[in-house]
Parts: sequence; C-alpha cells; structure tokens
Amino acid sequence: MELWIGIDGTDSPYGGCTTWTMSNIIDRLMTVDSNLEFLDYPNLIRLDPNIPYKTRGNGALSLHIRTNLSIDYLSDLIVGQILADQSHYRLNPDKQPGLLICQEKPPVHIYQQALQHLLTVADIRSDFEPLFVWPDWNTSHIGAAAAIAADLTDDFTFELLAYRFLDNCRTPREINPRRLQELSLQYPSVFSSYDDRQHRELICPAGPDPIFCGIRGESVDDLKIFFKELRITEELHSYTIFRTNQATDAHVSQANRSNIPYDVYSGDILVTQIPDEIQGGHVFSKGYDGQQYLGLNWFEPTKKLRDRARNLLPGDRIYIDGAVIDDDHVRSVNVEYMMIISAPDRIIRSPPICECGQRMTSAGTFAGYKCKSCGHRSKFSELEIRHRALFTGQMVFSSKSAQRHLTRPLERLHRKNTSIPNQILFHHFRTIYHQSYIKQ
Repeated sequence: MELWIGIDGTDSPYGGCTTWTMSNIIDRLMTVDSNLEFLDYPNLIRLDPNIPYKTRGNGALSLHIRTNLSIDYLSDLIVGQILADQSHYRLNPDKQPGLLICQEKPPVHIYQQALQHLLTVADIRSDFEPLFVWPDWNTSHIGAAAAIAADLTDDFTFELLAYRFLDNCRTPREINPRRLQELSLQYPSVFSSYDDRQHRELICPAGPDPIFCGIRGESVDDLKIFFKELRITEELHSYTIFRTNQATDAHVSQANRSNIPYDVYSGDILVTQIPDEIQGGHVFSKGYDGQQYLGLNWFEPTKKLRDRARNLLPGDRIYIDGAVIDDDHVRSVNVEYMMIISAPDRIIRSPPICECGQRMTSAGTFAGYKCKSCGHRSKFSELEIRHRALFTGQMVFSSKSAQRHLTRPLERLHRKNTSIPNQILFHHFRTIYHQSYIKQ
C-alpha cells in the first residue's frame, strides 16, 4: 500500500523531539520491512508560529511510503515507538501526541489554513477520512494532518538534524564557533547557522532534547559536507535530512489583515504615532491599514528591525509581517519584518537669519519674521532638509537569532527550490553516523 504517516505532539517541554521520534520510526520500519520504499524525504512542516498550544517550534512530521505491512502491524509499531520515546522524559499532562495514517492525502487547504490561523479539530475532521487515528482526536492531529497535506512544490529547503545518545542529553553541546563561522562563509547554500552581528551560533538548541544540532540549507550534498567539516568531537547517534517549508515565508500572504489573535498578519500600514521606547529596549507605535487601527510592537531581540523602527514618523507607510496578539483587548502586531514603502525626508522650517547676523523671530500669525536688532522683516522661512535613515524599498529583517523557522532570511531573498526528484533512495537522506558504520 501507498501510505502517508503524520505525527505531531510527541515531544514535551521537558525533553524529546518529534523529529527524533520520526527518525526512530524510520529505523524500525527499515528493520521489519525489507521491501519498504520511501517515496519522498521525510517532511518537517512548520505551521503558524503563534499557536498557543505548540510545544516549541510548532513543527509536524510526515512520511510517504509504500509498504507490505498491514495497517494493524504498522500502527502498533509506530504507537509502540512513540510510547517508548516518551518513556525517557516527563510528559506535559495538557498535551497528547497525534498519529494519522492515510491512504490519500488530506486536502491542501488544511495545510494552507494551518500556516496562518488557529484551527480546531472540527475544522479538519470533515475534510478527509484517515485509515488510523491514535489516540482520540486532539489538537496534535491538526499538525499531523497539515504535515501530510503540505504542498512544497513552490519552494522548500532541507534541514540536517543530528541526534545525540540519550546519556549525553544533559551535557553541554560543544561547537567550535570560529569553525562554524568559517563554514557559513564557505557554503552559501547553508543559511541561518551563525549570527555575525551577535557572534552567536544558531544550530544548537539549548534544552535537554536529543538534538545535537540542526543545519539548514538548499543542498543535501552541501549539508552533509558542512556537517562533516564541523568536526564534532561528541560521538553522535545518527542524523536525518528532512525536506521542509522552513525559510520560505510559506505563512505570509500578500494581504492578510486579520485581527484575530494568533493569526499571521501581513499588509501595508500608515504609521500614525511617533514610536515610543520603554525600559528594556522595546519600541511601540500605532498604525492604520485602511480597515483598522493596530498597535505595532518591535521587541528588543529583533535588534536592527527594532533600531529602524525608532526612526519611523507619522505619515510613513510600511509593509509588515508579524503575529496578531490581543493585549488588554487592543489588537497589536508583533512585527517580524518590515519594508519601507515611503518615508519622506523631513523639511524643517525655522526663522531666517537677518542680514545683520541675528536670528529673526516670529512677527505674529501670518506676519512673517522680524529682527529684534535692526527691525528688518522677512516673509520667508529658512528650510532645512533632514535626510532619514529610512528609504523607499528598504527591507529590514529581525536579527538571525530572533527569526522564526518559517521566515525567509536575507540569504534566501531571491532563492527558490522547485525541483523535487521523482524517486529518492533512502540513503540519499539518511545515514547512521557512528564511526565507520553506514547504513545504506
């Protein structure tokens, strides 16, 4: 049978990772089915990053296979692996995992809606009929369905995720930052690995989960070389390369002016208030998008984006992407990207300097100016043009360390992947990394 498998919510704030569980499921499938065919890379699908009940990065996984295993055997194997993985860490009592096995892909609109909106189980259940659902329907099945339904033909990237042995998960991850910086310059197809502005590596998570590092890029071959050239000293268990929608702006549309909390907002704004900065370096303003007034928030971790926001003035027009929030019943957008549509230079009017060298003063309303020293009068102001730090067409991104998984970084500004091989051999995307042993 040709089947799609979708999982989500198998991790916890206290450990685990859904990609790790999918990698372990792949290993189990290879062990029990010698005729197993992988019809695609395993897909790592990021969804609306603002969803409140996500565990961390709101990522779901899907796998497209052809197998001779029965549904009963296959489902027992996958459920067993999920439970085995979860036995290694404390679970979140408010979050259940979700597993779907389908013989047909769910409609693509489930994926498209899950990129921008908060969906409910009822929103998806009437749209397709899975062969197997475990456990009872819950919010994790929304991610699992969206991961299976995802369409990456317009653009995609890859991520190589390397996994640790569980005994090492509580120890610090050691990466040579200088080596990482050098490799980031040497392999331009690999992106978001090092933040030059903050001198910070971006490939290692901070928690106790089994991921050692995640390297994102355009080319599978470059990812493998980059990973090898890092010269990691810790003995790692394995790695898997996933095809993803990360760094594609898949969640951004040309005009999504929804004011519903947790939605992804995108659209042009007329700035209506001089930005105000509070302790901590956060900047706040207000704007109007032609339909509604919104608060505009630029938080300190966005760095350069926040810095440019300080220079905005009422009357400027900007295009923004961000997350809709409900702050004391006032709709606001946490801005993650900004493009300047128009920011005219400021024209400063001031009293002219008299021929005697003194600065004139106002002679009254509509009366021009008068010099107090010699009595000379003038009807004309002195004009000064003050150039702005902003200019039309300027694109301003959050700092690399503050960017969401889905956000298209500067390195991918004019790049798109649209070529997907028709048949992909398993060893093209996964090998066991353990001394000289390689599983083909």
